[in-house]
Parts: sequence; C-alpha cells; structure tokens
Amino acid sequence: MTTYTVHHRASAASDILHRSEEAVFVKEGFSWPALFIPFLWLLYNRLWFAFFGYVALVAAIALVGTALSLSEVVINVLSLGANVLLAFEGNNLRRWTLRGKGYYDVGVVIGRPLIEAERRFFQSLIDHGGFAPDPAPVPDQKPIQVATALGGDSGPAGLFPAPGGQA
Repeated sequence: MTTYTVHHRASAASDILHRSEEAVFVKEGFSWPALFIPFLWLLYNRLWFAFFGYVALVAAIALVGTALSLSEVVINVLSLGANVLLAFEGNNLRRWTLRGKGYYDVGVVIGRPLIEAERRFFQSLIDHGGFAPDPAPVPDQKPIQVATALGGDSGPAGLFPAPGGQA
C-alpha cells in the first residue's frame, strides 16, 4: 500500500468537502520519476526554486569536475548522486512548497492507486464529519497484573529479574 499526505488550503472538514478539487495528495517515500527525469519532474510539479537550484547544482558539478580534470565517469556518478538525493527528498520538497503556498496538512491516507486513497480520504470525511472520530473516553481502570509461570505476581511474564536483584 502507498501512503499519501493530504494538503488543502482549508483546515475545516466541511470546507474541504465543498472544495475537494483543491486537495493535493503527495506520496510518501521515493520518487522514481524524480530519479530518471528530474528536470521534467520538477517542472511538472511546479517546483520552480527547486528546479533552478537543481540546475545550478548539476552545472556546478560539471564545472568543478571539469576544472579539477575529473573523468566523465566521476562527474556522471556525482550527477547521479544529485538525482538520487532528489528522488529521496522530492516529495518533501513538494510538501514544503505547498506549506509556503498556504496549504495545511489535513490528513494521511493509504491506498494502492491514488484514486483509492482519494476515495478513502473523502469517504472518511463524509462518514465521520471530520478527519477522525474522537476516541471514547476510557474509564479509570486498575492496571492489569501479569502472573509469572510460578504463579507469582512479580512482573511481566518473568522477563525481568525479581526485586532485590535475584533472577
């Protein structure tokens, strides 16, 4: 299953339901498109500052590598390292950019395809009238005592030494 964080300009459940088309689902974890086509991935996701920063980083790797007379293999490995870094942190860049645009983190949802995650998130809002039901208060209870194999009451299943330092 894939985990997505949900971002929206509104923080109230009713506003999110009325403007559901503004919800943005960002996948958690590694981004394969960011690894293989980083320039296009950054432009597609409208990460303008990250795009210009990535272009500057790759240009710096090429210029410094050429100035130091590094082989093309070393320069390519360093550029691949920049791609790997972007692939690991790309979705975090998306979240950071959304927060800067005034979006709130409104939830986390799990679904294999994105459409299933969207359905689950909005169905949860409809069913519960909010993001999650408030847990029912638990009455005060006496802690449960676990008996050891000898029938005593010295702690959790004999995993710890007996009081007084005796095993």
